[in-house]
Amino acid sequence: AEDGIRDVERSRGLGDVYKRQPLYSLRAVEYLFQSFALAPSFWVVQLCSALLLSFFYLVNLKGVELASWVQIVMVVILLSALIFFSGRGMVEVNPENFHPLFPKGFSGLLAGSAVLTLALLGANSVIELGAEIKNPGKNIPLSLLISIPLVAVLYVAVAVVTVGVCPWQECSGKLLSQPAKMILGSAGFKFFLLGGAFLAITTSLNACFMCATKSMMVVSDDHLLPRWLCAVHPKYHTPHRFLTIIWLIGLLAIFFRVPAGTFEIYASIGGLIIFIPLMISALLFPRKLPQAYAQAPFQLRGFLLWLCPGLGMILSILAIFMLFTQLEVGWRWFFIFWLIGGALLYILQKKRAQNLEKDLLAQNILRDLKTWSELKPNHSPAENPQPQAGSSKKNQNP
Repeated sequence: AEDGIRDVERSRGLGDVYKRQPLYSLRAVEYLFQSFALAPSFWVVQLCSALLLSFFYLVNLKGVELASWVQIVMVVILLSALIFFSGRGMVEVNPENFHPLFPKGFSGLLAGSAVLTLALLGANSVIELGAEIKNPGKNIPLSLLISIPLVAVLYVAVAVVTVGVCPWQECSGKLLSQPAKMILGSAGFKFFLLGGAFLAITTSLNACFMCATKSMMVVSDDHLLPRWLCAVHPKYHTPHRFLTIIWLIGLLAIFFRVPAGTFEIYASIGGLIIFIPLMISALLFPRKLPQAYAQAPFQLRGFLLWLCPGLGMILSILAIFMLFTQLEVGWRWFFIFWLIGGALLYILQKKRAQNLEKDLLAQNILRDLKTWSELKPNHSPAENPQPQAGSSKKNQNP
């Protein structure tokens, strides 16, 4: 159970960022050019995507406070644009465009839902930043209870307007610029693409930089990566080495030509894989760590303890299978070798850590559990004097 809980943090990081960052930067630039009715060559799109990626790298290198303020401003504009598009488009919806409701059948609905799993991965960002959130036992669930319904309503509203004004045969596989152009004037069209579509993606790109380093700090703290990677910038106090590695991998991925939809599928599969060890840990948690479970602010008991994790695992496995079959053969093998390489690296590094004078990995797990159990409900982990996973201070080394 201990390893399973911690493996969730390890499974996020460079592999997941590699799939999501190039996807976000490329799609954002496509919308940017669409808003100005430009159709540049693909190498120009790649270059601009690299510049956009570099901009958010520098913002996050400066500090999480600057990155968070940039995020807040973008989200406010984004919500305004989505509400504007949905409100304006509802009066133009043609009900006949929804017949038949599922033209590709139920399997098509499931396949589309599986691909869109990547749209829900942002909720994990709240948990990734848990060590920096005050009163996390209250504020993390509260933020999810507010944001997930809000995002769901906006997604459904945008989808209804999109299909309602533009038959799916015409808008399938295309950007939202086509239905937006049908219902919005020139100024409104540019506002929606820049404030809505463009910022919807760039906010996710910024969040990748804000949160991905947290997982990598945990990995390095467990001695599964070199400890020197945990170093923070002497002036900005940011994990500049991890940020630079993530940025360089994102740049490399941008300049690879991949089939349409490949990055989307990779990102969704990566997110779904993470849930499986988490569900296993949830099942084992009450039995393996009864004292820690008794202090947990949220508990599943009886039938729900088996239903929720069990159903989560089954749905995740089915979605992974459906997504995997949609990849081209060559990119399926690339993904398999990527997973095998990561698993081998993990096994070798874990064995090396256990062969040291002390089992530092097990020591870290016990340390974190002890720290967590001592927290008061109104305290955040960052306020506790105990050393935290991912800390770079020398006097906090295990």
